[in-house]
Amino acid sequence: IPALQITSSTLRAGLEGAVYADTLRATGGVGGFVWIVSAGALPAGVTLATDGVLSGTPTVAGTANVTVQVTSGAQSATRSLSLTVAPSLAVTTTTLAEGIVGQPYTDTLRAIGTSGSANWGVLSGALPAGLTLLSSGVLSGTPTTASTSNFTVQVTSGSQTASRALSATVVPALAITTLTLPNGTIGIAYAQTLAVVGGTGTYAWSVTTGALPTGLTLSGAGAITGTPSLVANFPFTIRVTSGSQIADRAFTVLISAADAASVEITPPSGSVEQGDSLQLVAAAKDAGGVVIPGRTIVWTSLTGGVASVSSTGKVRGLTLGNAAIVATTNGAGGIPVSDTAVIAVTPIPVDSVEVVPGAASLLIGESQPFTTVLRGRSGTVLTGRTVNWTTSDAGIAAVDANTGVVTSGVAGSAVITAISEGKSGTASVLVSRGLILTQVAGGDRHSCGLTEANLVFCWGRNLEGQLGDSTLTDRLSPVRVKGSTPFTSVSSGFLHNCALTSTGDAWCWGSNSAGRLGDGTVVNRLTPVLVSGGVTFASITAGGTHTCGLTAAGAAYCWGLGLSGQLGDNSVVSKSAPALVAGGFTFTSLAAGGNHTCGLAVGGAAYCWGLNSFGQVGDSTSGAGTNRIVPTAVKGGLTFTQISAASAHTCGIATNGQSYCWGSNGSNPLTAGRLGDGTTAAQRTGPTLVAGGVQFTRIFAGGVHSCARTAAALVYCWGQNDSGALGDGTFVTRTSPVQVFGGETWDVAAIGNFHTCGIRDLGRTFCWGQNSQGAIGDRTVANRDRPVA
Repeated sequence: IPALQITSSTLRAGLEGAVYADTLRATGGVGGFVWIVSAGALPAGVTLATDGVLSGTPTVAGTANVTVQVTSGAQSATRSLSLTVAPSLAVTTTTLAEGIVGQPYTDTLRAIGTSGSANWGVLSGALPAGLTLLSSGVLSGTPTTASTSNFTVQVTSGSQTASRALSATVVPALAITTLTLPNGTIGIAYAQTLAVVGGTGTYAWSVTTGALPTGLTLSGAGAITGTPSLVANFPFTIRVTSGSQIADRAFTVLISAADAASVEITPPSGSVEQGDSLQLVAAAKDAGGVVIPGRTIVWTSLTGGVASVSSTGKVRGLTLGNAAIVATTNGAGGIPVSDTAVIAVTPIPVDSVEVVPGAASLLIGESQPFTTVLRGRSGTVLTGRTVNWTTSDAGIAAVDANTGVVTSGVAGSAVITAISEGKSGTASVLVSRGLILTQVAGGDRHSCGLTEANLVFCWGRNLEGQLGDSTLTDRLSPVRVKGSTPFTSVSSGFLHNCALTSTGDAWCWGSNSAGRLGDGTVVNRLTPVLVSGGVTFASITAGGTHTCGLTAAGAAYCWGLGLSGQLGDNSVVSKSAPALVAGGFTFTSLAAGGNHTCGLAVGGAAYCWGLNSFGQVGDSTSGAGTNRIVPTAVKGGLTFTQISAASAHTCGIATNGQSYCWGSNGSNPLTAGRLGDGTTAAQRTGPTLVAGGVQFTRIFAGGVHSCARTAAALVYCWGQNDSGALGDGTFVTRTSPVQVFGGETWDVAAIGNFHTCGIRDLGRTFCWGQNSQGAIGDRTVANRDRPVA
């Protein structure tokens, strides 16, 4: 018997939803066959008959893998087969995008069940005018007519075709057809409805930029209504939305005021002081007397020489007299309407009287002219007014009633009064007996002193203008420092001097090398100049090349040469205006030396900075490379009540009552001794006890010597004495303190580079020492080894 075998190797493909039939084949066996599906499952809707016929209608697209078995007699055979059911072709697009007349359009048709390429076409009906359907299924073009078109499209893919009825709607383009809006008038009702075409017939309105005139609103129906309340030009943009379309249009509406029938100025008349201003207000009114807001008013003065008027109605008095001020606006038909106000310009009354100077110090028999600054209520300076002068005591200070020139009589104080139009101002005058000094200061070959009348006198060397008398002439007796500024203290440096006023202003004069006068320049000054920077000081100290000041709060400032760090501002740069000392210390006193500075902090700790060639900083170092540019603590742990800095050494009185000095002790053993420690050692780099066991309350370090004053007012000196600076009646250098000749008590003492001065007997001043250029002030150039008046 032949072997049984299935000869069918492939099955015909089916189509979803279409009737399917195929027959299985086999050979061999005994001649009769029975077929079954032995594994897997046929596509849904398809069955296998026992005679090998596959038939039915597939309901689901896809590929089914099955194993079929045939039986013939005792034999059977199997084969695995695949039956593929292709999907049925169908158009899936059900709606099309809305088109707009005149705007490019595109949409793409879609189908399922395609095998390979698909070809599209219009089966029946007509597309909207201007549109075409490409074979790829793209519907495109530019619609030309608004309408709704019904048509049927067909797609062909392989042997299949499918179709669908569709509709395409083309609407008109959206546009606001209102091109302009009418202008409005303030206070009069306004109504205007915007017109629109296109879109779907449903519209939403809004303002996108700018703003409608104040008082108007835009409704949802596109109506602009309301009553304008503000005169102005209003630009804005209106937007309408319909479906997917948006249309904008820009408009400008001018809101104007009603015609003016009259103008009214408030006040209709009045007065203004010369140089002052008066604000007028004008209102435009309609025929009913109602104020028309926002109207432009033009102001003019018919008497411009008497008073001017601004564009806003502010009248300014120029000269005495009456001025006619006119306010004008446009009325009906452009004809101007106006009103006139009459304004009288009157003199400005005196409100305050300031006497200049406000204080003056005079010697008996001197004269001082006083002037006034008269001001009105607004601070305007007035001129041409009558001023009368009076004095509280004509015997002390007589004043010319008309000119204000004061002439001093006897010693005392008086008040000078200036009166104008019932207002008054005063100045104080202090008349002193003569050269009665309350303070004395010594510099390099010159001296200065402060009188009881707060005047400064200087004498001696004047090469740099340090005497302040506006000359460069040496003076062998005191000359008055120029200016009427009263001072409360004076300090002398090597070639310059500085003084303070009662308000803390600092003034300096003399050499200005490296800016030591602090006026922002390096120009020598023959008379006092104000220190710049606006800092007020409680004390001031003039050194060899620089100056320092201490504020009431304890802040230290220095200015002048900074090459050795003597300014203490963490630099070696010179400054011509006050520079804050670094470190944030609060000092109670300062002392400026030749090229170094020292200060006492709260609590009495001593700090020094600047040149340290001889150990004058007192930090146990000396020589090259040891200069200090910021405050450096003096070694030894001592606290001090007073400190004094000289050319190259420093001295101080400790809180234990002992006196100490450090730095240079003299240039050689024959001249050494300025430290007063009983030796001729060249230098000391830290505080060294002054010999002799005398306790002092004040100590003064000079150029080549030192002096000190006891609680009993006795003065002792030590150091180089070849010019008589120690005042002990000899020219012998001393290494420890010796008492000044005569055993007198001294109210005040001061020390210069090579000389010494003191005050006793109620203001009598004495000096001694080097006198080659008149530093002693006794009208000679002879050195003095003991005090001379």
